[in-house]
Amino acid sequence: MDQVLRNFSRFREGIANLGEHQSYQVLLDVETGEMRFPQKIREISSFKGKKSSIQWQEVQLIKHHNHYTIEGAEIHKRAAKFVVEKTVEKINADDQRKQIEKLPAWQGRMTAIQAEEKLRGQLVGTYLIRSCDDVSNMIDMLKQKYDCEILSYYLVAVVDEKRFSECLLLNVPWGWLCYQDEPDLHSYTVFPSPKKLVESIEIANRPYE
Repeated sequence: MDQVLRNFSRFREGIANLGEHQSYQVLLDVETGEMRFPQKIREISSFKGKKSSIQWQEVQLIKHHNHYTIEGAEIHKRAAKFVVEKTVEKINADDQRKQIEKLPAWQGRMTAIQAEEKLRGQLVGTYLIRSCDDVSNMIDMLKQKYDCEILSYYLVAVVDEKRFSECLLLNVPWGWLCYQDEPDLHSYTVFPSPKKLVESIEIANRPYE
């Protein structure tokens, strides 16, 4: 996983240098899965020339419908395929994290008690979204079971003057879902974005701002 983390770090650095786009030119070492994100296309030939002993491919990291994929890669080694798949999975998870943090109801990291204190006195249907470690053990088990990145958040909504309701929101590689104690994550209705998921939750009518 060290190479995955290095690839992801380079991607973040590339975003910082290039800005956010729908596609990126990428240099991929098909032997190891190492990925480089050059700032300019003309840098590719010079970089490949310096490392001619390594088998680099010029590929594209392209975003379709809020989901990145690698296009143009011909990888035959299983270990290299694994690195590339896990790198793209991590990039997608990070992109989904940014999406939920842009929603108007996002309040950052807080406990359930802190969330209820913020919502106390608000109209029925008012909700906020918080990041949490409340279910970290369960999420770790799900990550191991499905061998993938999983992000978790809570949507907390006002039910009446004295009651609040919480929905555990999960992001998995195939979409967003509201977890309801069914361990089979493939059995849930999934949504393409956190915005679409929140819109489907009946108790969530107005974001807390």
